Amino acid sequence: MRVFFALAMPKSTQRLLAEILASAQRYIPAAEVHWVPKENLHITLQFIPEVHINDLPQLIENVRSSLTNLSSFYLELKGMEFFPTPTHPRIISLAVGPSDCLTQLSVAIGQGIKASNYPVENRAFRGHLTLGRLRRVHQSFSLEQIKIPLIPRIWIDEIHLFESRSGKEHSNYIPLAHLELNKN
Repeated sequence: MRVFFALAMPKSTQRLLAEILASAQRYIPAAEVHWVPKENLHITLQFIPEVHINDLPQLIENVRSSLTNLSSFYLELKGMEFFPTPTHPRIISLAVGPSDCLTQLSVAIGQGIKASNYPVENRAFRGHLTLGRLRRVHQSFSLEQIKIPLIPRIWIDEIHLFESRSGKEHSNYIPLAHLELNKN
C-alpha cells in the first residue's frame, strides 16, 4: 500500500483554501492544471511508495517514538508559487512555514521510517501545500492576479498517516493513524 505522513488541514482552513482554488480556477485555464479537491489538501512530510500492511503497526510505533521530542507549533500558509521552481514548475502550491519546524518533523518521521526498514527520500525537504498539478511545463499564465485571503495561523499538534488509493478522478486518502506532538 502507498502511504504518507502529512499535516491535514482543519475544516475552517479548507473553506479558505476552497476560496483560493475557486479564485485560481477563474484565472487559470482548466486544460493547464489538474486541481486537488479541497478535502485532499495537506502538507506531505514523508511518502512511502510501498508498505506491507503487516508492517504498519511497527511503522506507526517507530514514527511515534521519533516524534517524542517535537512540540506543537503554529503553521503559516503563505503566497502562491510554482513548485519546485518558477523556471521548471510541476505544481501550483502555497508556500508554508516555519520551514525549520516542518523540516524537523520530516527528518524525525524519516528516522522512524528508516527504523522500520523502509527507505526515505534523499532530497532536501521543502514544505508546500499542493493546490494543483500542471499538465504542461510551459504555463501561459501568472499567479500574481490571484487573490489570496488572509489565512489565520494553524495550530499543529498532530500528524496523520494516510493510505493513498488511486481513484477515477483523483486519489482517495484513507486515514490510518494520527500521532500527537508534545503540547506547549
